Amino acid sequence: QWNAGWVLCVALLCTAGCAAPSGGGKEPVRKPTPASLAAALQTSETYFVRTDDGWTLALHRYKPASSDPGKIPVVLCHDMTLNSAFWDLDESQSLARYLRDQGFDVWTVDLRGAGQSTKPGWLSRAAIMEGKGDPRTRFGKEDWTVDDIIHLDIPAVLRLLKEKTGQEQVSWVGHGMGASAMAGFLVTHDGNAIKHFVAVGMPMAFPKPLNDILIELAKRKEPGQLAARFNGLGMEPSGEVTFGELFYHFPNMEARTLGTIRRKAFEDVSDGVLDQFLVMIRSGEF
Repeated sequence: QWNAGWVLCVALLCTAGCAAPSGGGKEPVRKPTPASLAAALQTSETYFVRTDDGWTLALHRYKPASSDPGKIPVVLCHDMTLNSAFWDLDESQSLARYLRDQGFDVWTVDLRGAGQSTKPGWLSRAAIMEGKGDPRTRFGKEDWTVDDIIHLDIPAVLRLLKEKTGQEQVSWVGHGMGASAMAGFLVTHDGNAIKHFVAVGMPMAFPKPLNDILIELAKRKEPGQLAARFNGLGMEPSGEVTFGELFYHFPNMEARTLGTIRRKAFEDVSDGVLDQFLVMIRSGEF
């Protein structure tokens, strides 16, 4: 069930603070650190839930000052290359805090491999070398796919919300992959737990002809060839193609906003997800 009011709310809030042109400068790309993640989550409560295949997912709850039984919980789910901090960059740019202040019980999700959720060894090798191994790190499967998110992560998230809130239904706001995964969930699972579904920038089809950036991506035959660029946060140009243009319209981004996203919200991407992304580009279908 689509709700036009929700769509308008999300569209306006996702563009708030990003309308002023930036100066065009590039600042060094930084991966999320425990300190930056902690700062982003200081206004929330963190919960953990295990998936059926043994991964631990982190969810961050933004509770309103007073509960309103007429408002069901809202789940904010991030895109690939991002984590839950995307929804709460700072006090002035936070959809999570805004909705909380409107009386909604808001939950942001870290999907597998992102934020405070389980990460395979190659995603946290630097921390291990520094003697700061993360107990949620697991070695082994490093090529999880969107199918894993559809069939394992989303059911675990919904179980936890029902347990903690007592509510049978939620509103799901998905950005990019977080929306595509929910679309897949709704056609393969019982969708009664989802009362509202809002998709923000959901890639479901790539009409031909492709633009220059997608043509460049479609030339890559192995996901590993592309992983280095995505795992480097996708900001560096390749010939005439700037991969960052897949994620932003730079003239509409304030430098401060872009810097905060890079500092707090970027994550690595699994080869499995990248492989599916490339197949989608070539075939034109999700």
